[in-house]
Amino acid sequence: MLIDFLISLLAIWAGIFFFGLLTCGVEYLVWKQKGFIFICFTFLHFRWDKDFYNRENPGKVKFSATRLNQFFPTLMMLASMYPLEKHRKESRIFSIVLFVITALLFAVICVITLLAPESRCYLFLKWMLAGGVGYYLTRAHTIFRSTGKLTGLQEKIAEIRDTMMKENPENLPQIAFAYPEYAKAPLGEKAVYLGIFYRYSEIRNDLMAMAEAANGYTKLSTLTLTETGHFHVDSALFAYYSFREKNPELANKYYQHSKRAIDNDLDANGRRKLAYYAYFILGDKALARTYLEQGLWALGVDDPRMSRIERDLEERMLGYLKSLLENER
Repeated sequence: MLIDFLISLLAIWAGIFFFGLLTCGVEYLVWKQKGFIFICFTFLHFRWDKDFYNRENPGKVKFSATRLNQFFPTLMMLASMYPLEKHRKESRIFSIVLFVITALLFAVICVITLLAPESRCYLFLKWMLAGGVGYYLTRAHTIFRSTGKLTGLQEKIAEIRDTMMKENPENLPQIAFAYPEYAKAPLGEKAVYLGIFYRYSEIRNDLMAMAEAANGYTKLSTLTLTETGHFHVDSALFAYYSFREKNPELANKYYQHSKRAIDNDLDANGRRKLAYYAYFILGDKALARTYLEQGLWALGVDDPRMSRIERDLEERMLGYLKSLLENER
């Protein structure tokens, strides 16, 4: 019985991996044909990213091992100019297809259970298909929920994102922290909201709003966040305590939490955070100048993840530090 139990567990994992990998492959081909760009693929402790900042081979895919990131195989692709509503509609159609596949797999499981002779081969196949059923049900539900009518904090996130896409930095209106919606939201939505609210406030140079977001981050229970979630929380607080509210103890604390990820964040935003940390916390002007030069170089990279308004912010922030360093020569 123990052997059968272990076979079942192994089969479920095999099903999740096989059907997840197969589905991600189909997704990649479909979205690539529509002009989307591969960003990353994650599964458990493994991650493959497109490295836009590789000077010798821009766009090369790199592998890294992380803390637990995504339980299911997960593909991320991006097309900044693709109509959002069209993408939402096509994603909902994809979720319906996944529901249909789930029903077919479940039917096959029923047939195997009722008609196939008892053997460990059929036992493995049955539980492998069960892993596929679990994967497709979860994916379909997640896609269907994320592309449905926005409610609560989701609506506030979309509102900030849309405003950032439409307005110039100097015209951004003040947006109050959505405390009622935030209090009722799940952890994942809270983390996303804090990230975009902090970024929006940073672009507006709204110190009080940034302090609100930082306070929310410090109270967030990060135990169940993915590796990427931990990085975004630590990176934001690391930057906040390096410059906005200079606190060497807290800046070092959050830097050490996600040191490897922060050090490997090669875009203009990541280099700028390290440059400010080196200048204002470490007092190391030579190191700050090195990070500054890397950040200025990164501004010239065609990275589809960075919007025009975010690029303008990094250009201003790097320019400010550059002027400080030049005045001290």
